[in-house]
Amino acid sequence: MRMCAIGLIVTCMLLPAGCKHKQERIPIGSFRADVENLVDDDLILVKHVTLTAHGKRAVSVSEEAGVDKATIEPDPQTGLMTARVIFVADLIKLRTSSENLLRWLVRVKTNQVTVGGPALSPVGSAGKLQEVMALKIESGIYALSQDIELGNIQGRKLTLRVE
Repeated sequence: MRMCAIGLIVTCMLLPAGCKHKQERIPIGSFRADVENLVDDDLILVKHVTLTAHGKRAVSVSEEAGVDKATIEPDPQTGLMTARVIFVADLIKLRTSSENLLRWLVRVKTNQVTVGGPALSPVGSAGKLQEVMALKIESGIYALSQDIELGNIQGRKLTLRVE
């Protein structure tokens, strides 16, 4: 009886872990976004979004100040394109000034190419990162060739497009 109970507990503990890593199939005309929130607090944000789609794809991240775009070849063995979009932001509170700063980076990275770079801008007396930016993308399946709103940075819409 005791061995049966231990076996049941171990099986119940292993099942969710095994199911968690199973990837959802990507329908034709779609791509998958897997979001990893590494740090998300009042001063620092680090988020990785892994994009996967069939075939050669162009990935762009845009906001009113510009567009970062990369064309990515698929893996020859799987036929899948994989790219990682990395978001990093921090709110810098200056002791000698009432003007705080937002330092942020959006980078599209693959084995073939890296695009995107950092920016620094004043944010007045903002005391929390959430007051000047928000990223709301969630893991899931999205349609190709459509703008997907990622969130905003200082009121400017941030958009992802995979085509």
